[in-house]
Amino acid sequence: MLLYNSPFQLLDFAEHLRELNYYTRPNYKKLADLLNEVMAEGSFKFTDQWDWEKSSCRRPILNNKEKEKEKPQPVSLEEIQQVKAMQSAEKVEEQNMMQATYNYIIPNRIL
Repeated sequence: MLLYNSPFQLLDFAEHLRELNYYTRPNYKKLADLLNEVMAEGSFKFTDQWDWEKSSCRRPILNNKEKEKEKPQPVSLEEIQQVKAMQSAEKVEEQNMMQATYNYIIPNRIL
């Protein structure tokens, strides 16, 4: 479950690490290639900010007019019901995906 919803390269990365023991030298080229594939597929760059660098304290201070624009608008009961129905469907789909992943990973690729 640790690598659920992660790129498959990270599963290969973890499998390689599990195969190592104290005396085995890691295949650094393979590990670097896997991470580079993840970066290329995810459109990540080495210059991207870290999660902790995107702090809320760097947001600009809004004046009163800008704050008024951000106030939430009233929502109808129908819209709320639609959102709840979509969330329920997404939750069921996610549970099905987790079960399918669990059934695939555990028997075939134990970490």
